[in-house]
Amino acid sequence: PTKDNGKPGGPRHNAAKVLGHELKATGAVLDANICGLHVPLSLCVRYLGMGLWVSTQLALHPEELVYGCLDSGATVVRSDSEMNGIMRQLGERLNLKPHPAGMSHEAAKTIYGPTDLQGYRCTKEKRFYLLGLSRLLPPTAPEEGFTEDKAAYLTELLRPECVRQAPKPLNSDAFSPFLKTASDEEAVANCTRSITESLLPAVVPQLVEGATADALTGEGLVRIMHDNGVNCRYLGKLLPLTETCPARHMLVVCSEMVARAFRGIV
Repeated sequence: PTKDNGKPGGPRHNAAKVLGHELKATGAVLDANICGLHVPLSLCVRYLGMGLWVSTQLALHPEELVYGCLDSGATVVRSDSEMNGIMRQLGERLNLKPHPAGMSHEAAKTIYGPTDLQGYRCTKEKRFYLLGLSRLLPPTAPEEGFTEDKAAYLTELLRPECVRQAPKPLNSDAFSPFLKTASDEEAVANCTRSITESLLPAVVPQLVEGATADALTGEGLVRIMHDNGVNCRYLGKLLPLTETCPARHMLVVCSEMVARAFRGIV
């Protein structure tokens, strides 16, 4: 471990973000309710700032891979017509774009989701399983004026609620080292801008409406933001918009910001 391990951009911080994305994407797959598609029974354990992903051990073998890849995009597989149909349904429900996946056009296969996704046909259980879901959702576009983070395509992703409202299907591999086009990244950039231009302002009236109800909590604030497709890293942009909210609501926003910043440096 290093002193920077838990800081934003540090190894431990990035690992925790990827773990959270795996959990979020697993939930998105289950919510899509695709007949015949399964994910491993999994549990995310967090203790004293550390995270552990616990998952059932499946009877899977490399030769049972029928969708995605195991070698960082060098060899992409799309070999089972039934799995192809299942992934098409998942892509349409999550608003993901089918795209050539891989590191080169010569070896590319058109799939839904990220290149390093893994779809298996389990011979023993006669089921289709989907693994490696941390990059299922597209990343947010890099913010202008800031130094580009090379790991951002792994850690700074759009929420499923935001992806579903995009006017065009989005490529999970946008802004990544894998194959993508300029139009793919433009579509993701437009979706990213919609967070601050429309989704974030939509959160404020819901906070105001809650003024006459029970006092807002940090958990309630996070739930409202997530339901509107807004990541909690936009709390700093939300705060100036809460001038019309009760003072206690602004205090909740400030407290959540401080708590999350403190968690990142402890």
